[in-house]
Amino acid sequence: MTKLLAIVRREYLERVRTRSFIIGTFLVPLLMGGFAYLPQLLMRRETGARRIVVLDATTGGQGERIARALAAARRGDAPDAPARFVVERQEAAGRIEPLRDSVVGLIGLRQGPAGAPDGLLVLTDEAIATGKVTYLGSNVTSIRDMRVLDQVLEPALRRERLQRQGATPAIVEAAALPLELEAVKVTEGRLTGQSAEASFWVAYVVNLVMYLALLVYGLQVMGAVVEEKTNRIVEVLISSVTPFQLLLGKVIGVGAVG
Repeated sequence: MTKLLAIVRREYLERVRTRSFIIGTFLVPLLMGGFAYLPQLLMRRETGARRIVVLDATTGGQGERIARALAAARRGDAPDAPARFVVERQEAAGRIEPLRDSVVGLIGLRQGPAGAPDGLLVLTDEAIATGKVTYLGSNVTSIRDMRVLDQVLEPALRRERLQRQGATPAIVEAAALPLELEAVKVTEGRLTGQSAEASFWVAYVVNLVMYLALLVYGLQVMGAVVEEKTNRIVEVLISSVTPFQLLLGKVIGVGAVG
């Protein structure tokens, strides 16, 4: 037992006294938290209003109403919240392609003119009927911008399609209500009060931590065994302790470090 404890003590102290262990103990959690939070921070970062040109080739004022819906979008629920989009509507009946090419030439320029657009939205009667709207912009890689644009356009297009079918304003407003699905976890026949999203992230984080711990722990044990084998010390140790005691001491010592 004394020999086993000596091996455990040696494996433990050999690692906790290193500079890499001390730095990693504090740095790794900070890096993991940073990698998890930084993407969300970048997505939530508020930028200036996006300038969008709407090429309107629709009939019956549909493009004008959709452009007003875009201009009415705000960054928050406050009455004085800044606008998300600066919208410029251009009539494009019969000349979509030349207007589109001229606007596209101004998008994404590093040293473009003042007030250059960030994106171009092409609206036609067919696009409204099918829901397949074309958007050309320099910010298409921004998940947040595309999600906000989709959240504004989707109900506006639905409203226009319903009005085309002769729906009354009351029916249009009722159909525009969004779905709010509240999912609550049930365990052992009882409500836990825990949302489905929270349950998923708890399970995901716990499994990730367990996976990393087992991976690092296994690599540390392997490194300890290889170290003794490389230094030819294992022959000397085997003369004093059994192979089982040596391996058990390494497993316990490295595990205590973990």
